[in-house]
Amino acid sequence: MAEDSHEVATASTQDEQGQEQEAGYESSESVQKPRGGALSHNQIQRRAEQAVQQNARDIAEHLEKTARSWNPDVLILAGEVQGRTALAAELPPALEEIKHDVERGGAQDERAEEALADELQSIAADLAVKNAADHAGSFEQAKAHNLAVEGVDAVAHAAGVGAVETLLLGTEAKTEQESNVLAACVRTDAELELMDLDAQDGVAAILRFDVSDFPGS
Repeated sequence: MAEDSHEVATASTQDEQGQEQEAGYESSESVQKPRGGALSHNQIQRRAEQAVQQNARDIAEHLEKTARSWNPDVLILAGEVQGRTALAAELPPALEEIKHDVERGGAQDERAEEALADELQSIAADLAVKNAADHAGSFEQAKAHNLAVEGVDAVAHAAGVGAVETLLLGTEAKTEQESNVLAACVRTDAELELMDLDAQDGVAAILRFDVSDFPGS
């Protein structure tokens, strides 16, 4: 049911002659009382929060399942703050470690999508620089322990015995055997890194094990 409340207000001013003028206004508003069985505001809010939490939990479970087979380097959360916060709270530790929040952009319109694309490109560029530096350091360390080779022939041989852990290709590397080396490394689940590389033929590899004792080395 509804009850009507009636409000009257007046205000006094003075005109140029100093005469008092009175102005008034009236407003009538309807005050609604919850009907029997209707949800209160707190109940509605609680249900909305539960829906957001459940949605975030479902998304987090999907991301975790996908990550098991993909092993991503970065997880980017974009969109409005409430949704990102709820999702972040449900992420497993492995995904929390690689999470990046994007404050700009979204899917609302073309301008928002462009802003989001710029953010993604920036994150990807930073990640590429970091990965290249990490792999360059790993390559030098691996060479010191006889766990790295360079040159097309040496890398192809290592790939043939399943020893390549990470294939390093220089950005300027162009060899006729490059496709064969790539195919051999893919078959053994080796990682691939494109980078500025100072190596014979612009090709090198970090190895899982020493191949110096294998025939053909």
